[in-house]
Amino acid sequence: MKAISSIFSTIIVIVITLSLLLPLYLYFYNVYNINKSSINVNYGNLVNEIQTKISVIPLNYTSSGILIYNYGNVPAIITGITIMNRTYNVKYTVYPGEIVRFSSILGSSFYVEPNSTIILQINDNYYYYQI
Repeated sequence: MKAISSIFSTIIVIVITLSLLLPLYLYFYNVYNINKSSINVNYGNLVNEIQTKISVIPLNYTSSGILIYNYGNVPAIITGITIMNRTYNVKYTVYPGEIVRFSSILGSSFYVEPNSTIILQINDNYYYYQI
């Protein structure tokens, strides 16, 4: 009788272990895939940020006298510009090696105060420039 109860207890432990194996495997597989995709997205954003190289060149303090120069390897897609606490939602692409004026991006000309900050949203990253 003692030998039979030890066999049954061993079988019960094996059944419990095997029944928990599939849910644990699925849980950790899901966690692994979520982390893997998150790492891939972060890596892609980092590579995009490294390859995006923008310079703001102020010739004077008007929007036609402020230039944006893309000296990076990828096109810079400008989706937002903030100047003097005013935000402009735009969709403008500056290709590598291209220089454009602020007035051609915004479609208007205005005065920019000296020592003001320009915030550019380019390729889903923010870039801050002091003029």
